[in-house]
Amino acid sequence: MRQVRGLAQQARAAPGVREVHSLRKALRRCRTLAGGIRQVDPAPGWREMLRAIRKVFRALGGLRDTHVLIEWLERLAPPAEPVARALLYQLNAREVDQGARVRQALLEFDPVQWEAWIGELAPRAARHPPGDPVYEHIAMLRLH
Repeated sequence: MRQVRGLAQQARAAPGVREVHSLRKALRRCRTLAGGIRQVDPAPGWREMLRAIRKVFRALGGLRDTHVLIEWLERLAPPAEPVARALLYQLNAREVDQGARVRQALLEFDPVQWEAWIGELAPRAARHPPGDPVYEHIAMLRLH
């Protein structure tokens, strides 16, 4: 959760390929943790945190997809190819648009509330360290 805070600041300043990917990974880990622990811990903060993550994660997803498409286009298509140039132009325009959406989502992302969740939820999560049988129980519930 602490990692998200710093990565969100970096992505807010410049939502580049590395920043977007790192923030998505950190958010995914928080989302997984919250989704699992929420089943055994009734604190309402888990649900609220999941909502906040979802908004940012969706915005980041579109930009990340565009970054991946640009990388693959640059690897596979010759730069002088007219179709590749036209597609790259459109992808770059989409990247600018989605970058604006990411910045907006990160502006709406409340770092004060995130800090409050760190203070409230991190100690609750620590009650169930890795290897705790509760995770096996959750996995079996999901399997069935």
